[in-house]
Amino acid sequence: MNQLKIIGVVLLVSVFNIYLFSPRFIGLSIGDSALSSAIGVTVLLASILLVLFVSYQSMNQPAVRRFAKQLQTHEDFVQALQSYQSMKSFATDLAYALEQMDRWLKKDEHLRGILAQKFEPHELSFVKFASTIEQVKQFFYVNVRNMINRLQVLDASDVDGIEQRRDQLSQDMLQKRKELLFDHITFIKQSLNNNEEILLKLDQLMIEISKLDDVDADISQLPCMQEIEALIKQTKLYKETP
Repeated sequence: MNQLKIIGVVLLVSVFNIYLFSPRFIGLSIGDSALSSAIGVTVLLASILLVLFVSYQSMNQPAVRRFAKQLQTHEDFVQALQSYQSMKSFATDLAYALEQMDRWLKKDEHLRGILAQKFEPHELSFVKFASTIEQVKQFFYVNVRNMINRLQVLDASDVDGIEQRRDQLSQDMLQKRKELLFDHITFIKQSLNNNEEILLKLDQLMIEISKLDDVDADISQLPCMQEIEALIKQTKLYKETP
């Protein structure tokens, strides 16, 4: 959204300057007269300052954080994760989560492309594969949503500020805080591991589908399909509450 705002301002300033300096319109020129030059230079400087100001304001504007339940699209989840990148304790994990999100998009697109090449949309195998991919997708985003839930709790607890107040806290309190932080870190890393396992299963599924010669074969017997369905059954009722 911030990038669109910057692009919009740049386009607006460009159109204004074209209209102002073009001979077909106002035709303001630098060098024709002292007044014309002064106005022209002032307009150009003001245009540059406006673009710089809007760019600086947009890039330094704090990200709006939404509740995990409000997130719907892939972009929503990406923006939610990005809004917590200032949390130093989780910078590496957040970068990894964002990288997983990018890989998911690419694998999902590639996998659906392979399905379209191998099967017709009305065929049972296509429907079965597509349904399985959709269920895996839901599990993948449940993991991301759960991470965001934890990050919201951690952000409210100001975990990065605990070390700055260690002199004001007792050793017992510091230990309890560290244990709580460790619990959150463990949960987030487990969620990342779960999603990494999903991405690995998608890689395996792509290989199995690409090798599939008999379109009438029982796809439920494919090793990777069985593993994915087992994974779905194990995690179907899994849900982290905010």
